[in-house]
Amino acid sequence: MVENLAELAEEVGASGEVVQQVLAVPPEMVETIIGIAKVVAAADLEGARKYLSADFIDHESAPNEPIGPEGFISVVQDVHKAFPDATWEPEDLFATQDRYAVRVKFEGTQLGEFLGYPPTGKRVSVTQLHYYRVVDGKAVEHWGGRDVIKMLRQLGLYSREDSIEAIAADHAKAAAAE
Repeated sequence: MVENLAELAEEVGASGEVVQQVLAVPPEMVETIIGIAKVVAAADLEGARKYLSADFIDHESAPNEPIGPEGFISVVQDVHKAFPDATWEPEDLFATQDRYAVRVKFEGTQLGEFLGYPPTGKRVSVTQLHYYRVVDGKAVEHWGGRDVIKMLRQLGLYSREDSIEAIAADHAKAAAAE
């Protein structure tokens, strides 16, 4: 069993350190964790139906996205369309009996529309944090954190001049000059 878990973790690109973390996770949780990683990597709807509850809620989805596996896969497919070579490399993992968090390195080349922006052909590499709640072997909720500003900067779509800090500094200078 232990060797099998390590092999599964390595299949989704986990480092040696993450493989060791997987070995410390309750075994009943490991299949769900690895299963969801494979679902995301392949945008696999059938896999999503296996590892996500029918009423799965992705707290990161747009308000008009449906709940459940179909809604989750819709978002994943959009990412794959924007970044056809997308990868999510697990870098850190923590789990309890019914929850897990994973820090991943997301990399990909923007060859499709992303957040309304046309393709740039540029490559991104950013950290993402994902937190899942699991009941009876299926994820029922997901929260995520992504460094979207860093991603937009790497795509050449956001600069310091666009930031709130820069705008506030400009206002402060103008107010001081008055």
